[in-house]
Amino acid sequence: MMKKMLVAVIMLVVVACKKDADQVLNQQDLIRIEFDMDTSALFADNSSVLQFRAIIPSETKEQFRSVTFSATEGLGEFQGTTADKKNVVLADQAGTAKTAIKLGTKPGYYFLSAQITSDGKTFKSQDYLIRLQTLKQDELIKLEIVSDIANLRADNESVIQFKATIPRNSTGETRTVTFITTQGLGTFEGTGATVIANQDGEALANIKVGGTGGKYFVAAEVKIGERTYRTSDQLIELLPVAASEKIRLEPDNFQPVADGFTIVHLRASIHFVKDKKIVLTTSAGTFLQSAAGTSIVLEADDQGIAETDLRVSSEVKPHVITATVAETPPVSIIINPEVSFAEDLLIEPGASSIDSGGAAVQIKTVLKKILPERLVSKNTLVSFRAYQVVGGISREVGRFTGLASSLSTIDGSVPSVNFFADTPNLDISEPITIEASAPKNATEKLTKTIQLSVKGN
Repeated sequence: MMKKMLVAVIMLVVVACKKDADQVLNQQDLIRIEFDMDTSALFADNSSVLQFRAIIPSETKEQFRSVTFSATEGLGEFQGTTADKKNVVLADQAGTAKTAIKLGTKPGYYFLSAQITSDGKTFKSQDYLIRLQTLKQDELIKLEIVSDIANLRADNESVIQFKATIPRNSTGETRTVTFITTQGLGTFEGTGATVIANQDGEALANIKVGGTGGKYFVAAEVKIGERTYRTSDQLIELLPVAASEKIRLEPDNFQPVADGFTIVHLRASIHFVKDKKIVLTTSAGTFLQSAAGTSIVLEADDQGIAETDLRVSSEVKPHVITATVAETPPVSIIINPEVSFAEDLLIEPGASSIDSGGAAVQIKTVLKKILPERLVSKNTLVSFRAYQVVGGISREVGRFTGLASSLSTIDGSVPSVNFFADTPNLDISEPITIEASAPKNATEKLTKTIQLSVKGN
C-alpha cells in the first residue's frame, strides 16, 4: 500500500513539474522582440531611430493583440501611432506589432521589453539590453573621396565623386547631408550639394571640376536640432591644364605674301573649357568676318572648332594673332609674311626739264603688281641715281633729297624725293638720266629710267 502511494506522489510531482515547464516555455514563445537594424552601434544623438517589432502567435484573439512596449527612462521617445499611448501597438493578423524609438541624448545602458495581457494574465518578453554610445563627430558623419584624385587636372570635364556616411538609423532632417567646397573647385551635378542619405546612410555627390588649377577643400555636414556637425576638410589639388592644350590656333599658311590681298584661313580649337566664345585679335591684317577688323568673337561648335579668315597686310612684319577664352591665359601664334616684290615701276617727274642750279624737280615713283588688287609690300626701298653720258662716259651728277624716306607707302608710291641739278660737273648740253630701282626678287632689281633736259642759266 505504501509503495502504491509513493508511486502516485512521484507521478503527481512529475506532472506538476512538466506543467510548470510548459508554462515557462509557452511564455517565452508567446511574445518576443526582433530588431530591424544592428543594435551594436547606437548613439545618443537625439535623432537616430531604433526600429523593432514584437512577435506574438498569429492565432491570438483580437482583443488580446494590444502590445505594450516598455523602455528604461532615457532610452528615447516612442514613435507609435496611438495618440495617447505611443508605446501601445495593435498586432496585425500575422502577429506583428511594429514600433520605433527616437533615441535620446544620454549615453548608457537601457532595457527594452514588450508584453500582452490574455485572459487576465500578463505575458512579457525578456528584457533586451540596449546600449547608447557617446556621440562622436567622426561616427556621426564621415567623408570619403571615392574618385581617384591623383594627378587630377582642372580640365572642366573630370568628375569627382564624394560619399558622406551617417548612421543608418538616422531619420528626418538628420538624413540631409550638405557638401561644402572651396569656390572654384567645380559645379555640383545631379542632386547638387544637398543630398538625402539612402537607407544605408550614404549620401553621394558629384562635382565636375572647373578650369582653374589650385588647392581646394571639401567637407560635409549634417544638422541635428540646433547643432551642425561637420567633417574635417579634405584637400583636393587640381593641376593646371596648359593654355596650349586648351586652345590651339592653326593657320593654313605661316608665311603668306605681304600684299594686302592674300587670305590666311585660321582654325581655332578649344578643349577643357566651358565657355565656347573665342576672342581673336591680330597685330596686323584684318579679319574678313569682322567689322572691327583687328578683333573678332567666334563661337565654337560642338566639337570645339571655330574658323575665320585673315587678310594679310602689306607690311612685312610679324602678324601676332592672339586667342583668348574664359579662365585661360591667352595663346598666340606669329605669322611672318614674306615680301611682296614689285612687278612694275613707274617714274613720274614733276617736270620734263630742270634748271641748272635752280629749283628741284620732284621725282615720284610708284611700285606696282601686275594684278591691281595686290600690293607691293609697304616700306619697300626705292634707290635713285642721276647721271649724264658725256663723250661715252657715264658720270653721276646733281643731288637728291629725301632719300632717307624713299620707302614705299601702302599704295606703293614714294612721293618725297627731289632732284637738284646744281653740281659743278653738270653739262647743260646733255640730258640727265634719272634711274629708280627696287627689288624684283631676293637677288634681282627692277630698274626704270627717265630723262630730264637741262636749261642753262
